[in-house]
Amino acid sequence: MRWLSWRAVVAFISLAGALAAAGAAGYLQLTSGADPIIQADHGDKAWAVSIITTVAVLSALTRFVRVLRLPGVENRGRRVASALRSLNKEVAKVVEDDKKADKLGASAYVVRGWGPVQWLHRIERERVADLPVPSGITWRPGKGVIGLCVSQSKEQNFDAGAFKAKYRKYTKEQWKKLDRDTRMDLRYDEFQRIHDKYGTVIAVPMMKGERVIGCVSFDAPEGLHRHLKDADVVDAVAAAAATVAGIVG
Repeated sequence: MRWLSWRAVVAFISLAGALAAAGAAGYLQLTSGADPIIQADHGDKAWAVSIITTVAVLSALTRFVRVLRLPGVENRGRRVASALRSLNKEVAKVVEDDKKADKLGASAYVVRGWGPVQWLHRIERERVADLPVPSGITWRPGKGVIGLCVSQSKEQNFDAGAFKAKYRKYTKEQWKKLDRDTRMDLRYDEFQRIHDKYGTVIAVPMMKGERVIGCVSFDAPEGLHRHLKDADVVDAVAAAAATVAGIVG
């Protein structure tokens, strides 16, 4: 039984105990003369028992799966975070402004959902400093730089500072008249929320065979785009994307 970890044993015991408790509860409900939950006829009592038992079983199964998966999830998270921290350090070497280097950050996203209902779920975020804070926007394929990276299956090196300078004074009506590709499917309020956050955004898709499973993004404040358009920087982001894809794929 060397393959059976202590955590797995705990999970099996937890599952067995919960199922036994659910069965005992059902038995007591059906055989009790007075239903402690509802005073009803046998048919109503059977429905109540079914609901109680079903909830108990689902709860037990959820805990069972969670306990078994937790070590793997935690380990993958640590490995992804390590890859992103290494990326920050690599890019920091080419940035001359130490104060701005403190605002470098990297994130890893995976595609969630099916068919037309898909979004990008961030699994890890590593920043030298805490700012800027997350935008709170739900990204999806085709939306924003990372969304374009996923939908087009190719790297993006985006000068967000130049984009902001061009469109920051647009009114809501002017923004809505831009074609969807130009505004990257962003609503006006979303653009207003993020245009001061980033100067450069680089995104590289994570691949599993021929399929895009997510992306790694790297962002920096304004004034650093001349450094971050360097091929070595893009290569470093691409290497991180390949590493993360190997971990989560």
